[in-house]
Amino acid sequence: GKTAVFNSTNGTRLLKRFAAFRHVAVGSLVSLSATVRFIDGHKADPILCCAGREGYFSGEDTLAAGIIISRLDSAIARDDASSAAQRLAAGSWRSWRRWAKESFHGRYLASIGLGDDLDFCLEVDRYDFVPVKKGRALVQGR
Repeated sequence: GKTAVFNSTNGTRLLKRFAAFRHVAVGSLVSLSATVRFIDGHKADPILCCAGREGYFSGEDTLAAGIIISRLDSAIARDDASSAAQRLAAGSWRSWRRWAKESFHGRYLASIGLGDDLDFCLEVDRYDFVPVKKGRALVQGR
């Protein structure tokens, strides 16, 4: 029943690119299980996209995508990018939090005083819902 504001330059751009899609969720590690449930519930050719940083590849986004992919139904088709993300996650499973913090963007966030934000984003299943696009808004989905 509360209102939250989604403030993300890269995420907002990505949401605009998928404005015409019927089912769109903002997946993350903080809602990992809910994200996987959402994707599993909408299996018709799911597309998992990383917001990146200023239009470029982002290591910690790809790592999170790999963790999500590793939990999806194995019947869902995978391309080379999703397989690479999944391998990245599998190869760093013991130290993926450290890997994310040491990534280019992770170091950048720490340098501008947002290291605590990154720690928050690396928490798994803090929330049991995933934000889902409804019109021009994001609402709580399960």
